[in-house]
Amino acid sequence: MSRPAAVLVALGLLVSSCTGDGASGPTEIGAPGTPLTRATRPPCRNLDELVARVKRGYVPRKGTEITFIAREPNYIGTAERPVHSGPWDYLAHVPLVLYGPGIVKHSLKVNQHATMADLAPTTSELIGFDDFPTRDGRVLTRPFEPDAPIPRLVVSLVWDGGGWNVLNTHKGSWPYYKSLMEQGVLYDNFDIGSSPSVRPPVHTTLGTGAWPFHHGVHSLRVQTRDAYLESFHR
Repeated sequence: MSRPAAVLVALGLLVSSCTGDGASGPTEIGAPGTPLTRATRPPCRNLDELVARVKRGYVPRKGTEITFIAREPNYIGTAERPVHSGPWDYLAHVPLVLYGPGIVKHSLKVNQHATMADLAPTTSELIGFDDFPTRDGRVLTRPFEPDAPIPRLVVSLVWDGGGWNVLNTHKGSWPYYKSLMEQGVLYDNFDIGSSPSVRPPVHTTLGTGAWPFHHGVHSLRVQTRDAYLESFHR
């Protein structure tokens, strides 16, 4: 299926505007007031993954006609709705912790890459639901005890804004969460997987196992013919 021309143009501009070798380490920009040139402009980091997150969050005929990625750590927002949203790792990388004595394995750290789209099929596997449709996510491997009983209740708890960037900045301020990481299964190579990094699309991915490109919830607000409405407006 062909993409709208505006998207192809936007991605082309995005690629052509980047410099450097894509190194993942920090880059020194220079003294205040120093103009950015091709020699001093920071390289785009993990560009392929950043573009992939943006594409997963794009919804044809509903999303923006042109999407761009600002230079990290700049973000897109307004004075009325100062939303920190973007595809960068400091917003996308969050811890995933599974905890359930007798059901979830004990004291295990998994480096397997996982995304928010994997939670719904994994929960389906845990509760023995065999008819969950094949979508974008997959069942995570190794988190459950062999012959684990089907739990009577599964709770998905989201700590909004509690990614690794925040947790590492405030070490020692979350002892209970740390204890759950140590006693349960910690996926420390987990990211939300799509952009924008705001509640409606990300939480819908959590519940459906599909990216916004497929489930259709793409932002905080949805544009209609007459107005902008909240994503879950009734």
